[in-house]
Amino acid sequence: MLFKALLVFFLLLFPFCTSIDTIALNQRVKDGDFIVSKENNFELGFFSPGNSSSRYVGIWYANKSEKAVVWVANRNNPINDTSGVLTINRYGNLVIYAHDIDSFSIWSANVSLQTTSTSVAQLLDTGNLVLFPDSISKSESFIWQSFDYPTDTLLPGMKVGLNWKIGFEWVLTSWKSQNDPGTGNYSLRLFSNQTATPQYFLYKGVSKYWRIDPGPWPDFVSSNEEMYFLFVTDNTSVIRWVLTDYGLNQQLRWSDAVNQWEELWAAPKYRCDQYGQCGANSKCSPDNVFLEYLPNKSLDSFLFAKYLNVDRTRSSLLDWKKRFEIINGVARGILYLHQDSRLRIIHRDLKTSNVLLDAEMNPKISDFGMARIFHGDQLQDKTNRVVGTYGYMSPEYAVFGRYSTKSDVFSFGIILLEIVSGRKNNGSYQEEHSMNLIGHVWQLWREDRALEIVDSSLESYHSDEVLRCIQVGLLCVQEDSEDRPTMSAVVFMLSGEASLPSPQQPAFVFRKSSCGGGYLSRPQGLYSVNDLTMTKLVAR
Repeated sequence: MLFKALLVFFLLLFPFCTSIDTIALNQRVKDGDFIVSKENNFELGFFSPGNSSSRYVGIWYANKSEKAVVWVANRNNPINDTSGVLTINRYGNLVIYAHDIDSFSIWSANVSLQTTSTSVAQLLDTGNLVLFPDSISKSESFIWQSFDYPTDTLLPGMKVGLNWKIGFEWVLTSWKSQNDPGTGNYSLRLFSNQTATPQYFLYKGVSKYWRIDPGPWPDFVSSNEEMYFLFVTDNTSVIRWVLTDYGLNQQLRWSDAVNQWEELWAAPKYRCDQYGQCGANSKCSPDNVFLEYLPNKSLDSFLFAKYLNVDRTRSSLLDWKKRFEIINGVARGILYLHQDSRLRIIHRDLKTSNVLLDAEMNPKISDFGMARIFHGDQLQDKTNRVVGTYGYMSPEYAVFGRYSTKSDVFSFGIILLEIVSGRKNNGSYQEEHSMNLIGHVWQLWREDRALEIVDSSLESYHSDEVLRCIQVGLLCVQEDSEDRPTMSAVVFMLSGEASLPSPQQPAFVFRKSSCGGGYLSRPQGLYSVNDLTMTKLVAR
C-alpha cells in the first residue's frame, strides 16, 4: 500500500511526460499532450480531422508523414475547443471531460469496478489502448480495451463478429466524412443465426451492400459462445484495413520507399461487386473491363471480310505481325479475367466478334453478358441452360453444361486458329462439307502440312511463330479439359520461352448441318448433342 501511495504521489508531483505509454489515476492528458507506445509505433492524443476544428481523442501511427487515425474515443461527441482532458477518474474509469467539469464525462470507457481503484491505461505497440485494474500488476487481465470498440479501422489482432454469451458485437463502422469521425452510413458485420453458414456483409444503413466471399476463412474462430474473423498479418509490413466514408473496404500497406500508404486490395469497386446487383448468379457485365469507343469495331470484320459482305481490303490490314500481337493481347486479357483480376471471371462467349479493336488495332475483350464469377477456390460450375455461340463452345459445356476456365481456353484456341487461317470454325473444309476448321487443321497437322492453313492474304509471315500458334491452338481445343493448358501457360508458350507438348486428339465439332443435327466426333464414334441449337443471348 505504501508503494502504491508513493507512485500516485510521484505522478501528481511531476508534470505529464509525453514519452510514457501509460495514464495513471488522476494523471491528465491535456489537448496538446500525447502518449507514445513503448516501441514508438503509435501515439494517442487530441486531433482535428480534415478541415474540422472539433477536437477528438484518437490513436494514430507514429513517425508517419500521414496522420492515419486508427481509433477515435469520442467520435460522436466532439469538443469545440482545446479544453479537453483524458484521464482516469477516482472510480478507476478512463474518461474525457472539458472546461474543468470533471463531474460530467464527454466519453467514458464505462467499466464497473468494485472499489476505488488504482487502475492504469496503457497504449500498446499493437495500437490497442487497454485499461488494467491495478497499476502495479499490469500482467493481470485488462478490464477494457479499445480493440473491442473499433471505429473505421482494423489493426492486426482486432475482430469482427459476435459473442453470444455476453451479447457483444465487434463491428467496423465508417466515418461520416473525412472531416467527421462520427458513426457513418457503412458498417461491416457478421450475419449469423448460429445455424446457417456465417456471412460477412457490408451494410449501407440497414441494407446489405456487399458480401465477402463465403469462407472458409483461415483466421475464422467459431464456438458455442462466439464467432469472429480475426484480422491477422505476417508482421513483416505495417498493414491496416479501413472502411471509408463512401463504403470502400481497403487493405493498405505502408511503403517506406515512397513514404505513403499503398492499396493492396479494395472492394466493392465495381457495379457487379454490390450485393444483389447482378442477381443470384452474379450475371452482369463487370465494369472492371472498360470499353471506350473503338472505331475499328470487331476482329471478325477484318478476318472474315470476304464472308461478311464488307470491304475485302480490311483483311489485308492484318499482317502477320499485327495478328500475332492480337493473339498475345487476347491471351493476356483472358489471363487477367481468370487469374489477375480480384474476381475469377469465366467469359463463356469468347469469339472473334467479341474482340474489339481500338484505333491502334489493340484488342479489347467485350460482351460479358454471359459471364460468370467464381469465388474463392471454385474451379467449375454447371448449368442446365447452355447458352453461347455455336462453334466456340467446349464439348463439356455444349453437351453437359459444365464450364470452367478451361472452357474459355477452348474458345481461345478457336479464335487463335481463326486468326491464323482467316477462316471461320463453322465453315466446311472437306469435299463432304462436314468437317469444320478444327478437324481440317488437325488433319493437316498430322500430315506435317499445317502451314497450308495460313490465310492466303498474308504476303509474309514467320513460319516458326505460325507453327507455334497452330500448336498452341490445338493444345487449347483438346477434347479433355484437363489436357488443355491454363491461360498462364498459353501466354508463356506463345512467348517462345517454353517447349510445347504434342497436342492430343481435338474435340471435332462438326459443322452444323441444314437439318439441325449437331455432332461431336470422338475416336470411338459419334454421339449427338440432342439437336441443340446454341444462340447468343443479350445480357439482362
